[in-house]
Amino acid sequence: MGKIQSKKRYLLAFLIGTLIFINGFVVTNIILSIQFNRISQFQDQTSFTIFEDKLNYRLFDIDICKIDNFNKISQDLGYQGKSITDLEEKFGKNNKKVQFRKIFYSLVELEHFEFINEINKKCGKDFLTILFFYSNEGREIDKSEKAGKLLDYISQKNKNLIIYSFDINLDSEIIQNLKKLYKIEESPTIIINNNKISGNIQLEDIEKNIILIEEKITNL
Repeated sequence: MGKIQSKKRYLLAFLIGTLIFINGFVVTNIILSIQFNRISQFQDQTSFTIFEDKLNYRLFDIDICKIDNFNKISQDLGYQGKSITDLEEKFGKNNKKVQFRKIFYSLVELEHFEFINEINKKCGKDFLTILFFYSNEGREIDKSEKAGKLLDYISQKNKNLIIYSFDINLDSEIIQNLKKLYKIEESPTIIINNNKISGNIQLEDIEKNIILIEEKITNL
């Protein structure tokens, strides 16, 4: 009888452990799904705002200089970039849904980048833009992460700076065209108002280029 009861206890413990594991797995997936849907909805809202502003300006002659969503959108894009990195860690970099969201994010960034350039030209604004081309693969990861941290530091010091990040390994025609346009041959590479810095990027290099660009803007 003692052996039978002992086997029953082991079986019961096994069943309880299995149920806890399954429930934990299900709960984790539900949380991840909610997070993914929240990011997707947030992306859609941001892209809608950008497209709406551009259409109001181009089709309905709304004064582009009176459109003031760009600061908020810039902040939203930064938040989305961090959220997509979080999704990559949880779902995996090769997850198709995450890949699609990343490509879509790149398109939204380019729409905003184009709009900011128009605002600078037509409204006398002095927004600085940085295109950051990075890689999550091989030996380039460490250098890309280091450059990303430097850019985070720089962006906190400069409110007029907008950073757009692009994964050069994305399977996207837009990304390939960008690489050809700016002649991106290695990662990380940053483009500061058309000035290129590649390879082992240092903080001094970034700050020096920003100062030179700001001086040019001041002297115009």
